[in-house]
Parts: sequence; C-alpha cells; structure tokens
Amino acid sequence: MGSAISQTIIRDELEKLKEALDNNNLSDVTEQSRINLNLLKNTTLDIAITGASGTGKSSFVNALRGMTDYEEGAAETGGTQTTVKAKGYPHPTFPKVTIWDLPGIETPDFEPDKYLKKVNFRQYDFFIIVASNRFTTNDVLLAHEILKMKKKFYYVRTNVDVSIRSERRKPNFNEEKTLMKIRKYCCAGLIKVGEYNPKVFLTSRWDLNLYDFPLLRETLENDLDDLKRYALITTMPNFSREILRKKKVVMEALIWQLSLVSCVIGTIPVPGLSLVCDLGILVETMRDFCKVFGLDDESLKRLADRTGKPVPVLRSAIKKSRMANHVTPDFVKGLLSKSIVCGAMMAVEFVFGFIPGLGSVFGGISSFATTFYMLKSFLNDVVEDAEDVLAKAAENLESRYKQRPRTSIWRPDSYTTMAFAFTKEAIRKEFEKLKNDLENRNLEDAIQQSEKYLDLVKNSTLDIAITGDTGAGKSSLVNALRGMTDSEEGAAETGETQTTMERMKYSHPSFPNVTIWDLPGIGTTDFEPKDYLKKVHFKEYDFFVIVASNRFTTNDVLLAREILKMKKKFYYVRTKVDVSIDSERRKPNFCKAKCLDKIREYCCDNLAKAGESNPLVFLISRWDLDIYDFPRLQMTLENDLDDLKKYALIASMPAFSREVLEKKKAAMESLIWKVSLVSCGIGAIPVPGLSLVCDIGILVATMRYFCKVFGLDEDSLCRLASRVGKPLSMLRSAIKKSPMASQVTTEFVIDLLTKSLLCGTMMAVEFALDFVPVLGSLTGGGLSFVTTFYILKSFLHDVEEDAENVRAKAVES
Repeated sequence: MGSAISQTIIRDELEKLKEALDNNNLSDVTEQSRINLNLLKNTTLDIAITGASGTGKSSFVNALRGMTDYEEGAAETGGTQTTVKAKGYPHPTFPKVTIWDLPGIETPDFEPDKYLKKVNFRQYDFFIIVASNRFTTNDVLLAHEILKMKKKFYYVRTNVDVSIRSERRKPNFNEEKTLMKIRKYCCAGLIKVGEYNPKVFLTSRWDLNLYDFPLLRETLENDLDDLKRYALITTMPNFSREILRKKKVVMEALIWQLSLVSCVIGTIPVPGLSLVCDLGILVETMRDFCKVFGLDDESLKRLADRTGKPVPVLRSAIKKSRMANHVTPDFVKGLLSKSIVCGAMMAVEFVFGFIPGLGSVFGGISSFATTFYMLKSFLNDVVEDAEDVLAKAAENLESRYKQRPRTSIWRPDSYTTMAFAFTKEAIRKEFEKLKNDLENRNLEDAIQQSEKYLDLVKNSTLDIAITGDTGAGKSSLVNALRGMTDSEEGAAETGETQTTMERMKYSHPSFPNVTIWDLPGIGTTDFEPKDYLKKVHFKEYDFFVIVASNRFTTNDVLLAREILKMKKKFYYVRTKVDVSIDSERRKPNFCKAKCLDKIREYCCDNLAKAGESNPLVFLISRWDLDIYDFPRLQMTLENDLDDLKKYALIASMPAFSREVLEKKKAAMESLIWKVSLVSCGIGAIPVPGLSLVCDIGILVATMRYFCKVFGLDEDSLCRLASRVGKPLSMLRSAIKKSPMASQVTTEFVIDLLTKSLLCGTMMAVEFALDFVPVLGSLTGGGLSFVTTFYILKSFLHDVEEDAENVRAKAVES
C-alpha cells in the first residue's frame, strides 16, 4: 500500500491545506471538519419507493440495498398481497440509509393527497415511483402531490429486463429499439395523463448498470444536498466501476476531513512505532471504506447471492485491502509499521517544506499526515479490490467483463511496494492544492473545516423514495441499489402483486445512513397524489424514483407533478428490461437493440400521451446494473444531488462497472484530503518502531471504509457471491493487493507503514515541507498529514484495483 501516492499528489493536497490555513487557524479548520464528520455520521437517507403492486418495488428496494430478493432481511417479493403499510428497509451495511416500501396506489379509491399523509411523506428524502408496465393516472396525481409538498420523485420503469427477455422471442428483435419503445410507451402514457415533460428511468432490478439506472443515480445525486448525496453514494451497490470511482471521490473528501480532525486529537503514541496518530480513526475509517466498497462479509455474501458465485470466489479478488472485519487496531499498527518507513517520512518532510507553519504543532500535523497518507493509500487498495470483486462477480455473465490479470494473492508483504507508485510529480500536484488552500487561511481553519465536513459526510443521510405500480420491480431495484439480492436477509421483498399500502424502509447494508424507501403502489383507482405524499412523509426523501415494469400510468404522471410542486425530483425507471430481453430472445430474428428501442419507445409514447413533452426514460436490469440505462440513470442522480448526498449515493452504489468504481475512487480521494488535514489537528502520535507520526485510528477507520465502499468486506462479498451465483472464495481470490475490511486492523496499518514508508513517505515528507513551508511549524501534524495522505492514497489505489478484479471475477462465464 502507498505505491500510488507521489510527491506531486501530496503537493496538491497540501496546497488545499495551505490555502485553508491562510484565512483560518488550525483549530477553526479542525473544528469545522469535526462538525462535518459528525453530520456525515448522523445524516440519514430515507428513500420512499412507491407504485402499484406487482411492479417490483420490493425487488427494487433490495437492489438499492445491494441485496437479493430471497436473502434474510430483503424486502419480500413474489407475494400476491398488496403492501398496506409503509415498510422501511435499512441498508444492510449502512442502517442510516433506509428504503421504504410504501403501499400500492392502484386501488379504485386511491386519493393521492391523503395517501402521502398516511405514509408519513415528510420523513422521506425523495420518492421513487415504480411501475412495471406503464405509469397510471394515479402515478401522475401522486407526483403532483409530492411536488406540492416540495418533495422530489423519480419515475422508474422496472422489469425492463423481463420485457427484453420477452421481446427476444419476437422476430427481428433489437434490444435498443425495444428499450426505446418502452421509454416511448411510458412517456406517451404519462403525457396522455397530463405529464408534459416526463423523465422516465428504465431499470432492471438485477443489473443496476443496465439501462437508465446509472442516469437515475446521477440524477439522485444531483438532487440531494451534500450530506444526503454522501449517504446515497456510500450505500449505492457497487455494480460498476463508475460507482466505485464516485465512492472513491467521496471517501477521499472524507479522508481530508478525518486527517484534519486527527490534528487536534493530540499526540497519541502508537506502541512499537515512532509515530503519532489516532489509531481509532484509522481503524474505523478503514473499516468504513471496506463497507462502502462492499469489502465486508455481509456485502460479499450478498454479492455472491446476486451473482450466483461462491463467496470464496469473490473474496479471492481482494488482493490489496482487507475485509472490514479484518481491519483491527493490530492490523493498522502492522500496516503503519510496514509502510511508514518507506512513505510517511518522505511525506512528512515534504509537508514541513511546503507549509513551515505546521512545525509549531508537530504532533497534530504528524497525525494529519499519517492519517491522510494511510487512509489515502488504503482507499486506493480498497477501490482496486472492489473493482476486482466487481469484475469477478461479472465473470461469465457478460463477455465484456474481463478480470484484470493479477500475479499474486494479497498478503501483508504485498504492501511493501505500495509506496513506489507515487512519483514526485504526483505529490507536487497534490500539495499544490494544499498550498493554494493555505494561502488565504491558516492551517487551523482548514483543519476545522475539514473536520466539520467529515462530520457532515459521516452523519449525512440519503433517503430515496422508490414508487411505482406493484410488480414493476421496485423492491428488486431497492435491493439492487443496496447491492443486495432479493432473497437475502434485509432485502426488500419482491414479487408481490398486491398494492403496497405502507412505505417500507430499507437501509443500505453497508451504509445505514442511506435509506431506500419502498413506497406504496400508485396503480389503484382511488389514488390521490396530494394525500399520498403526506402519507409517505415526502419531506423525508431526497428524491423519488418512479418505477414501472411494463408501462407508465396516469398515476405515475400525477405523482411526478406533485413531487415537482413540492420541489422534489423524480425519475422514470423502466425495470425488468433483462426479463423482457430474455423473453424476446425466444423469438425468431431476435435483436436486442431493437427490443430495447421498442421498450423505450413504448415508455416515451405513453409519457408523451400523458403530457410529458420531453420524456426521459431509464431502462435497467435489476441483475446487471452495467447494461442498458442504469449508468445513465446513475449519472443523472449524481448530478441532481448536492455534494454530501452525491457522496452517499456513490459510496453506497453497487460496484457493477468500472465506471462506478472510478467514481467511488474519485469520491474517496476527496475524502483522503479531508482526513489527512484532520490528522494535522490530532497531534503528533508516535508510532512505536517508526520515526513517524500519524493517526493510526484514522488510517484504520478510513481504510476499512474504503474496503466497504468498494465492496471489499465479507458482507458485501457474500452479497456479490449470492448475486452472481459464484463461491465467495472465488470472488475473494480476485483480491490481490488490499485486505478485506475486517482485516484492516491497527497491526495491519502499522505493518503497512513499516514496509512502505521508508522508500516513499520520507521522500514525500521532505518534498512537502519544502513545498508548503507552514507545515514545518507543525512538525507532528505535518508528519501526520503526509503519512495519512500517502498511505490512504496508496491503499485506495489498491482497493480500487482489487474491486475491479472482484467485479471481473463475478461476471466471468
């Protein structure tokens, strides 16, 4: 670990710190970071999923939670009875994220305005209106009520995969045309019932990377505030590399805050190392990283359930990072011992040269540098492992998924070369950011701001309301978004045909702050959007996803309008596209593209008829988020959410593609910057046996967090194995560089520091101190900053690589 962090990278990061300290003192910056971290930790995300019974709401809930429909805790699917109460499903890994399965809206006496009150609409951050065929008048009415209550909603057409499978039986089948037909149909139906500018997301519960789910996710992220976005990203199932990249970006921002907070904790000696750092912060953060990227036992098991691959197979893809439960104080200590000699000292010396003022608070800056370095490196490893797990889970499922070659299986010794991937030029770029940041404020202010931001990220919640007709696949989508199968414990129930009468809350399995709400069905004749939003507590949701598995009804359009009135966003998602494709495959002259175009056209036509002048439909597959429109949907959601909400979305998104992994990595990289800054204020914490200071606790916690974000934890790996149908051991074999989240312990970090820092960190430290002179005045904090940044940057690189390997292994045929 640590090989991906150069002096240029450290320079860019220190530029941010230096600029932050130019206008603020270290205490102020650290305090702000602490506040931000608390906010992130306590922020909840409640997603309300609604729609008619049988549309697949429960499956959507499970998908959002990264669960299968049959695992324990998954939202119930396949039943015939309508959900009469809103049921919340916490995320299996991140319980503060809850997905609510709300009652159906297709009953004859449906009254949208009253419905919202019944389901306590105020508690949701946003709604997702789900339909498996078309959006009805009730959908439109509900949307209008949600808008009136200033809540966001999204139209989601589920079961698109089912439609595609069905279309495959027809002559001249073309998947793209089928998807277009579905969108056109949905849009036309919405337009017909009064939705003049329908935005529909076609999704598949079984593959969030298909169709419009990526766009839906992007839309959700853009619609959420920073805290909610953070919760959404961190809990999003790792179904693509794009999601992993977003999670990484979010985690990197968190690292910056955590590192800043570490500056003021004080000089906490790490037995056996001549370093200072907050070991607790490192352990906790590293574990969180693992959970965010699905590198924990539960996430891995859910992935195994979803992909049908053994957990060992998925776990085999984890090479650099550890499973979340393996991230212990001893692990982190070992990581520090093996890495800091090669990397942290270089980074610390570089810090003092870059920001001389840091020398005045040696312990704090040492802790900052160590924390930043360790978490940044660990995050890199977690992201890499998460990508490997994702690749492993996708093996043999899609020919385009290919496992990147690995020459060795992860072991502690693999971290000995971590520091060598960061060149001096890379460190310079990183410290340029810090230098610029400190030009207008002092270090204390920068640290405080990072601390507050980290608190915000940690406490930020993301509540996604998923709604639509019963049977459209809402629950499966909920599980897919949570990286869960429909059958695992905690997954949203799927397959029910009766309208959901109450909202269901589903928290992300790894990121509880991200909650996906399965709202009641909206296909009943007595549906009244204005009441519906109040019943499902529309104010609790960050946005809505309107899901359909066949066509969009008038109710979907009405709900969207209400959501718009209440200044909430919604997305049209056509689910079960994979089912449709499979069905069409049986027909002569099958053409996947034509089939998809047909589905899109169908949805869009219906939305246009309902009044949606510019219908936007997302076609997705619950079982493969990397195909169809899920990537586009994901991007749409991200663009609609604020920074914190976007972070939550990216971090929690299943790593179903390389794009997702890259997004997670980018998010984690921004977190590393914050964590490293926070480490400055914690103080000089000697790491016994090493001539460095860092916050091991921050490193451990952040590295674990990286692993979770990229699905490199037992839970995430188990879920992946379940999803892809491959043994857990097979997925785990793809992890070559990083450990599982549970393996990130204090000993691991110390060992990592010992093996890596001699060749890398010493160079970075010297370069940093020259580049940002103020760091020299805070010797301990500077050391902590650079060490933390260097280690975390390297670890993140390895995690991302392993995550990609796991992903490739999961999709192997």
